Amino acid sequence: MSKKGYASLEITVELRDKACLFLIKDKFGGSVKVKQGQNWLRYRLHHRAGLLGLIAAVNGLIRNPNRLLQLSRVSARYDLILKDPAHLSYDSGWLSGLIDSDGSVYLNLSSGQILVAVSHKNKLLLDPLVELYGGTIYTMAKVQAFK
Repeated sequence: MSKKGYASLEITVELRDKACLFLIKDKFGGSVKVKQGQNWLRYRLHHRAGLLGLIAAVNGLIRNPNRLLQLSRVSARYDLILKDPAHLSYDSGWLSGLIDSDGSVYLNLSSGQILVAVSHKNKLLLDPLVELYGGTIYTMAKVQAFK
């Protein structure tokens, strides 16, 4: 929400993820532009119809507390009821998006062991993963994050 009360959405990604932005643009409208002199694309959505469609599509799927707060402000602006995040299940696609943005996959060649790791500043996002998939959360004190 802007200071004047206008809602908008902005997503910035590397050029390699441009297909994702164009899928979003095709579904909800908006614009995709290359950030000048960069290898980044920016998607922007400002119009009400597109924003309402997007909110309907993601309502109940947002887990990041910062994004949930932003969505609650926009939902209140349009008199929409904000849904709590859906229960995380083993087959949830949410984990793949989290790994894409904040994760890594490692292969130990000597043991053949695969390690999947996610780093984030908010431990609340990682706790449900331990419950569902196992593993341990470590504190990364130097960068004030968790892994």
